[in-house]
Amino acid sequence: SDLRDIVENELLTTTATRALLPDDKIVEALIAPLQGIKDKALLVKRFDRLPSGTKIHFEEFNQLLGRRSGDDKYNAAYEDMASFILDTPGCTPVDAWRLYRRVLVCILTGNTDAHLKNFAMLHTPNGLRLTQAYDLVAAALYPEYQTVALSVGGTANLTLANVGPKHLVSFGDASGLSTDVIAKVVKELDAHRGDAEKAVAAEAKKIGAEPLGKDLLDMMERRWNGTFSLIGR
Repeated sequence: SDLRDIVENELLTTTATRALLPDDKIVEALIAPLQGIKDKALLVKRFDRLPSGTKIHFEEFNQLLGRRSGDDKYNAAYEDMASFILDTPGCTPVDAWRLYRRVLVCILTGNTDAHLKNFAMLHTPNGLRLTQAYDLVAAALYPEYQTVALSVGGTANLTLANVGPKHLVSFGDASGLSTDVIAKVVKELDAHRGDAEKAVAAEAKKIGAEPLGKDLLDMMERRWNGTFSLIGR
């Protein structure tokens, strides 16, 4: 309750992520009244239920990597999740690519609190597969959340402003991606930035959060110019 516009923030960050990764699976969410709740509520459609209500087994990476509950969810690197996908029988390497793109979008949108419990895998007949992307919040819009949740590129406790091209390229290498694939990921994100800007602006106007939407887009522009645009140079 002490974080301003947190409900609107998550909706706008989710909107930006969906526009930046149009071929990925992102949770459906909306702001709507909820009986018994006087404040605004963000309703998120569950990805771990069938239409019948039957549960679908999934595990967060905090469990998959054998971490305990609590702050252990911060004691890891994004590379640890990629390594799990690449080294675990039944997983598919393409999920390491999907994970890489999602983490890059977290950096771009200022989602600094993307810890191990914010990534998960479904148990399917064909093996483990990444769930939909969820819990997407531009935490860096709040002054107290400037440090990236997990290590990246071999460096822990990075502030968002200090995440450089070398960190993201190193993470790509650890994810089994070639230099060309890493460059292609960045190029595709760049191609969708205009769509993300339009989507965030439209959603912000719809929910009466234009100043917040502008703050999010301004931060994304700074992150692009300060980090992403330098990859490959």
